[in-house]
Amino acid sequence: MRAVLRVVAGLILVTGGVLSLAGGVVAWVLGGQRTDSGGGDQGAFVATLTPLHTDGYSIVVPDVADVLAHHGVGRYLGDGRLTVTVRSSPARPADQIVVSLVPAADAVRHLSGTARTEIRAVGYSSGDQPVQTRSVPGGAPMRPTPWEPDELAGQLVTVSLDVPASEPTALVIRRADGAADFTVAVTVGFAPSSWGTATTVLLITGGLGTLTGLALLVLRRPWIDADHPLLAEPDYSDGVGTTHGPGRVASAGDVGQLPEPEVRPHASLYVHTAT
Repeated sequence: MRAVLRVVAGLILVTGGVLSLAGGVVAWVLGGQRTDSGGGDQGAFVATLTPLHTDGYSIVVPDVADVLAHHGVGRYLGDGRLTVTVRSSPARPADQIVVSLVPAADAVRHLSGTARTEIRAVGYSSGDQPVQTRSVPGGAPMRPTPWEPDELAGQLVTVSLDVPASEPTALVIRRADGAADFTVAVTVGFAPSSWGTATTVLLITGGLGTLTGLALLVLRRPWIDADHPLLAEPDYSDGVGTTHGPGRVASAGDVGQLPEPEVRPHASLYVHTAT
């Protein structure tokens, strides 16, 4: 029974260790593909979105963290720092753009009734990430944005957000001159906070589990039952080979009191067969 348990435990450890090692190697390879996101975050996973265009006055992501959570890969990266880099359209590089991260409730109140394009979801592909958008009809903004001190303007603007955020946060992109009809290129980088730690833990636990399991399978020794009848030591002190168990020596008081040996058929190690 002990031998069976030893084999089962060894197989479980080897299987778990190999899976853990495989996960660690995959995480290490993917981690090696990380680059600078453009916002100063080294080691971020970077993806470029398809060019974003609006006929209205702004491009809005109503809840940045929610879009990331529904992305095909982003949902598995956990907590970390999200960096969004916005560039003017190559066709109109002189256009100045303004990018803001603002509380989602403030964005809804200010942009209500204005023409804009909302980003509802970001898909996953090997190249530029496809974007699902919705055009919201309306007019021009009637008043300046209430979060102007927090805005960043330029031909290339980068903003960062820690995910998860303390409250829903919207991303608002518009032209600095307040005009409508513009296109931007957006690059998103995400740096998971615990990626390196998780990779190290997977590699170490996988290696230890695999080695321990192999040791149980390869270095196991056969289990010997010391009480097996064939291992009992015979006592020849009375001239008859009577067994008294392993290591027992018959005393003088045992002589003459030994029970008659039980005769069993076919007690010999050889089996006699009729021919």
